[in-house]
Amino acid sequence: MNTRSLLSGLIRSGASCCALAASVTATHAQETTDAAPDGTENIVVTARKAGVLQLGQQADASSRLGLTPMQTPASVDVITKEMIRSLGDRTVVAAAARAPGLINNSSAFGYSLSSRGFTGYTSVMQLYDGMRVYTTTTQTFPADPWMAERIEVLRGAASVLYGEGGIGGAINVVRKKPNTEEFEGELRLSGGSFDTYAAAGGIGGPIGDKLSYRVDLSYNRSDGWMERGRSRSLALSAALRYQASDDLVLTLTHDRADLDPTIWYGTPLRDGKLVRDIRKKNYNIADRSLRFDDAWTQAKAEWTPADGVAITNVAYYLTGFKHWRNAEGYAWSGDQIRRSSYLEIFYKTKQWGDRFNAVFDHTLLGMNHRLSLGGEYNSGSLLRTDSSPNSRSDLVDPYDYAPGTFLDGAFGTRYKYKSPIQKLLSNTSML
Repeated sequence: MNTRSLLSGLIRSGASCCALAASVTATHAQETTDAAPDGTENIVVTARKAGVLQLGQQADASSRLGLTPMQTPASVDVITKEMIRSLGDRTVVAAAARAPGLINNSSAFGYSLSSRGFTGYTSVMQLYDGMRVYTTTTQTFPADPWMAERIEVLRGAASVLYGEGGIGGAINVVRKKPNTEEFEGELRLSGGSFDTYAAAGGIGGPIGDKLSYRVDLSYNRSDGWMERGRSRSLALSAALRYQASDDLVLTLTHDRADLDPTIWYGTPLRDGKLVRDIRKKNYNIADRSLRFDDAWTQAKAEWTPADGVAITNVAYYLTGFKHWRNAEGYAWSGDQIRRSSYLEIFYKTKQWGDRFNAVFDHTLLGMNHRLSLGGEYNSGSLLRTDSSPNSRSDLVDPYDYAPGTFLDGAFGTRYKYKSPIQKLLSNTSML
């Protein structure tokens, strides 16, 4: 077919599509038109502005005063669970990066976001139900967005709310809450290439007049597109809510995330060029390891002793275990691949703390005001064991090789240090 015939065919097809669209529009207009008194027809168009629900929903990440994004003098976005599921995001940072100005910079060592030129958990703070995770070296919790009711994104300096570490912004993962009115259930099943499967579900509802619950579970696995590229993740979230009295609510929650991501450190270039025959090779060792195991337990009390007074206290305990054992450096050496950067690290972290906040609504000089007063104490520790420095290396055949096992350095994997962390913060805000 020559160019003129192809162009003519496209024009005829386009004209047919336009005619069909006009026919459908005319039919719809005819069904929805009403005759005016003068005999003319009025076409009624009904629509809803996108984003109204998000702008009018309270965003805890940007204020202690219970403000909505519409009321907050800052750049705030709310990503709902419906948006997360429709886009198929499998991690919290992937979902948060949907917000304008945020970039997902995650790596094999954990999750990381960039905002306004600032990168990492020390610059873009990550919160869970408004509580900060004082990560020491890598951010791995919260991980699975299935547990989230919504993700709130505050762009710009967040230090006024959370202290140091939020110069680029903050994201807050708001977990799903128990439904106190009726039973509810959710289920998601999906599959894809490279033996990729995912299953997630959740149930919740009332147990009697005062007690309600919520339980969510999510599992993901894949073999990956490269050799030995297996990955898996398991996440659990459970909540129990007790309405002790008309003005007192007690909530106990527990969350767990066990992650085993894909361990692949790339393909070595030869003379600056990719050798296509090895692009799917994985030169890591057979006993490689990359595992993140985090658990978070939280007790929350919400008390409203009088009209215009709301008092909240949250106590929590967080534990984390991280393990790396890999050969991370690959380079051509003649006709073979030299593996180096043998590294093994163990991290054991603990964090506990308490946050108190009181909000008062009152009238001052004939105007409505809201005052928030609060304080927070956190204490934690990091125990690190690693194998560095390790100068061991070995050679493998690029095309037919045995993965081998980890090569210990001269000093092996040994205790390195233990670091205590303590923070005391206070906050005051008024509207």
